[in-house]
Amino acid sequence: MEAIYKYLTDSPIFKTVEIIGDNEITVPTGCVYDDQTDIILYFTRKCGTFALTDNGRTRTYMDKIFDLQEDDVIKNILGVTSCYGISTKNKQLSFEIGELERFEFLKMLFCIDFLDTMKIFYTE
Repeated sequence: MEAIYKYLTDSPIFKTVEIIGDNEITVPTGCVYDDQTDIILYFTRKCGTFALTDNGRTRTYMDKIFDLQEDDVIKNILGVTSCYGISTKNKQLSFEIGELERFEFLKMLFCIDFLDTMKIFYTE
């Protein structure tokens, strides 16, 4: 976790990265959902594997807008997340991170933005 923390804090993009415990780092993105809620991502480590996750924050946000029980909504969410290679397991967006040099941070933000934009098709 120290190596990821150093990598992030050395970057001019991330200003307020914080280590939370032995296996998690919060990364405020500076981006917001349409309702002005901050988009915060989390690096986690489980069994030696690193992942980037939203800890269910996107699902909580979407639950306010969409009927997440409708088949077409579920189908579209799964379609979007699969295009980005992001899992929706345990009601959170996540993907495993391999080597830090190949890390694709923006992939998660692009996926969240696309899901946020999807509301134009489901709201009046």
